[in-house]
Amino acid sequence: MRSRLAAVLMALLVISTAGCARFPSAAAAPGTSSSGAGSSTPGVSSGTGTSGASSSWRPDSTGSSTATPTPTPTLAGHAGRYVTVELGDSVPSAANCPGCVSYITQVGDRLADRAGVTGVVVNDAVAGFTSSQVLDQLGTDGVRSRVADADLVVITVGANDLPDDSDGSCDPDSGCARMAIAELRTRLTTIVQQVRALQTAPDAKVVVSGYWNVGVDGAVGRQNGPQYMTTSRTMTRLFNAMVVEVAASQKAIYADFSIPFIGTDGSADPTDLLASDGDHPNAAGHARLSDAVVSALGR
Repeated sequence: MRSRLAAVLMALLVISTAGCARFPSAAAAPGTSSSGAGSSTPGVSSGTGTSGASSSWRPDSTGSSTATPTPTPTLAGHAGRYVTVELGDSVPSAANCPGCVSYITQVGDRLADRAGVTGVVVNDAVAGFTSSQVLDQLGTDGVRSRVADADLVVITVGANDLPDDSDGSCDPDSGCARMAIAELRTRLTTIVQQVRALQTAPDAKVVVSGYWNVGVDGAVGRQNGPQYMTTSRTMTRLFNAMVVEVAASQKAIYADFSIPFIGTDGSADPTDLLASDGDHPNAAGHARLSDAVVSALGR
């Protein structure tokens, strides 16, 4: 999830932000990030084993999500399988986290175990992707076929859509920021609508997530100064509020990725959950995000 917000903020602060990319220099092609052992197809994992990752975090009842509560879903899968598909950017693709098991693989394994069926996880997330590129993916036969077969589709995208304005004028209160969020709302709504239209599995679910920060955070973020942290967190709250509204309007499920990283009041330090770039989750961070999605599903 490269944050174009980082460039904006650093233009304001005249501080270098080299290391703030949400994606590595060489992005993986869709579906080429292997998710777990035992997979015969790149980017696809299958089996009934769990990922082994767990966390004590559970959403607080005072959390920031205001989406309409979703009833606990039936968790049975279909044809003896539970199929999970991810669409999104470098966060679900497990960028900058060598050897990590992405949260989406952990989610798929856990849900399949609980349903007592074979789990199939397809991670179509690509580092650096924007919402427009996810829409392009949904026009391809392969992704359409996988989404159609999915019991669960998780969508984590949008940070890369935020504007890169080198003159520093696009802060959270500016017109360009409001326009960017409005355009994102339209595209994310279309993504959810297209996913829902494709799904054929009984009781199929769609989850959309927010972020803990659309820029860098933790120790790396603090190096950029307090104004950077304040502004990036503000932009993130605006983004997450938009995602909550899209989820509610489309009867999708919102997964809060903010609370497990920075707490209900934003005071928790997420450094230990982040890779060395301060941008992407590490193994512990992916375990937290897995918990967030499973909890959002009411499981």
